[in-house]
Amino acid sequence: MLVQQQALLAWARANPGAYGAVPQASLSFPNPWRAPYQVASLVGGTVNGPVAVTWYAGAQTSTASMAGTLVQLHAYAQDVGHTAGGVLVSPAGVFTTLPAGVPTGVAAVADLVTP
Repeated sequence: MLVQQQALLAWARANPGAYGAVPQASLSFPNPWRAPYQVASLVGGTVNGPVAVTWYAGAQTSTASMAGTLVQLHAYAQDVGHTAGGVLVSPAGVFTTLPAGVPTGVAAVADLVTP
């Protein structure tokens, strides 16, 4: 997920103003990396500016397990966690507004797109 998020950020910077779901085929991954199964990404507008979000959309691993792994990798991070009511809830207790289209109850990574 984190590799896809970095690829999504690079895509968003190269395509300013482009919002919506971003197919994995549009992202550039390092060789021999392959796009992860059941992971989705989008870029959308928020009151804080464009936000890039990648989340796990599968059923093979629970959302709690995936979010727990992200939290362990990034303790006290503001950009990982789970989604609830249009926000990303981080382990640091920070609520990041998410763009429309990100489902509720998924493990996610979100970053403000900066130049």
